Amino acid sequence: MSLTNAQAVFQLGGSAEPWRFCMDDVSLKGGAEPEVYEPDTGPRVRVNMVGYLPAGPKKATLVTSETSALEWELKNADGKTVARGSTVPRGVDDSSGQNVHTIDFGAHRKPGTGYTLTADGETSRPFDIEEDLYDELPTDALKFYYPPAQRHRDPRQPQARLRPPRRPRRRRAEPG
Repeated sequence: MSLTNAQAVFQLGGSAEPWRFCMDDVSLKGGAEPEVYEPDTGPRVRVNMVGYLPAGPKKATLVTSETSALEWELKNADGKTVARGSTVPRGVDDSSGQNVHTIDFGAHRKPGTGYTLTADGETSRPFDIEEDLYDELPTDALKFYYPPAQRHRDPRQPQARLRPPRRPRRRRAEPG
């Protein structure tokens, strides 16, 4: 189908040198409904992406339509079950509108990498239980909140120190 009043405009240029613009596999659809977006939220067993501290709390969330407690298993990187228990149904989460259960595996304190949780036929992404997980957090936070353009270098120090930018001093109004 072709339309006599349709047009496609590309504003290109600005270079004194000649150049070529190529397009391949272009399709313009009119009147078609957009595809429904379905986000990939990962497995229904949701764990802390960073990991857990050995002596700290360890909880995960299971998204499920089940309303009664379900069995869960914690497996190490070799696939060996190292802990098991039952979920605690929490009902519908207000923010997501999903029915959720809590998995509490805080009794497991052995450090390791590549752990997974399985519940309701679903397995989590791998995670770690390590003592040093958050050692770099202060530096990472400063890098995030104070990117390189906002860092100030102290000439007396051999390396740049991360610190917030200084605020200008306000001048007081002189009585008069």
